[in-house]
Amino acid sequence: MAHNIARIDGTDQAWYADKPAWHGLGTVTPGARTARQVIKAVPAFQRPVILVPVAIRVGGRWVEDETMRATVRKGDTSPMGYVTPEYEKLTDEDALGVLEAVITLVGEQRAKAGFVTSGLLGAKGARGFASIDLTRVFGNDLKVKRDPSRQESFLYGDWTHDGTGAMHAGLWNNRVECQNMLNMANAYAAANGLLARIVHKGDVAGQVREAQKVLALAEVTAKAHVALMTELNGLPLVNGRNAADKKVGVLRGFTEYVIPDPTPNGDDTAVVGKRALANRAEARETMLDLYRNSKTLVGVPESPYRLYQAAVEYADHHRPLRIGADTTAEVAADRRFRSITEGPAAEIKDRALEWIRAEFMVPATV
Repeated sequence: MAHNIARIDGTDQAWYADKPAWHGLGTVTPGARTARQVIKAVPAFQRPVILVPVAIRVGGRWVEDETMRATVRKGDTSPMGYVTPEYEKLTDEDALGVLEAVITLVGEQRAKAGFVTSGLLGAKGARGFASIDLTRVFGNDLKVKRDPSRQESFLYGDWTHDGTGAMHAGLWNNRVECQNMLNMANAYAAANGLLARIVHKGDVAGQVREAQKVLALAEVTAKAHVALMTELNGLPLVNGRNAADKKVGVLRGFTEYVIPDPTPNGDDTAVVGKRALANRAEARETMLDLYRNSKTLVGVPESPYRLYQAAVEYADHHRPLRIGADTTAEVAADRRFRSITEGPAAEIKDRALEWIRAEFMVPATV
């Protein structure tokens, strides 16, 4: 499955603050935590990773291989991976400490409770992940003005215990809950220059310091994203004479662009079915109803931002998803997750922001 959450000793090795993950696995507790508290939230974190000798059988006797070491959790006998003696192990506690040091560096004298997810991935838990909700650290600086709800931005990290990769730390606009979300976060952060890399050998301390310098920009970048949303929320949807008529035209233009009618597939004689047209019309009406009446938009002005949030809410929570009657709940959750993050629902959100930028001449963020 896309989540790939490790299950060790009969327990899912993952923790989430306040609300469960999309896959429903792991434990959920109220409130964010510090790095030290996260260690207690994921059972396997309490067994540190150690390096042990590797032996090979030669002529009927066991001989230590001086060129290799195995990585195991304390108390386990099954290795997670094999590494060279120069390998500098990075424990789960170390990795969480690196992430916490980043938010300390960008303005806090001492670490605040900001972690909202953490866990292990793979059959043996050889890869770890965690997310810090920056709004819990920097407060109102990362909230959209005139919107009572929060605009969340996250500092996340992942690390390995099998020698196959470096530790990464980056910035994303969702909390990381699983393997698939981690893959997308790394791809996004790398493409936008927001990914720091720390290998498990050499001057690890120096690499950590360098990563802290890179990720000190995380707060600035998150604020830039919130600034864009705040700008959208400060623009009137329409103004001047005939405002009511103009609003009707704007809303119609927006929904028809975001949810266009289906077109024939290369056959000029093909006719789009009435049912398909009716489904698209119904989807547009649902989005308009969310714009007007959604409980999540109470107090939000009639602005391009409100339009965008209505599209996001429709895509993530109201868009119909075809799932067979015999589909398991786990598979259904996986399909909805894929739709939201990389499928049709993601396309709806992209088209919504594309239309808003063109209509209101809001420049793309750098």
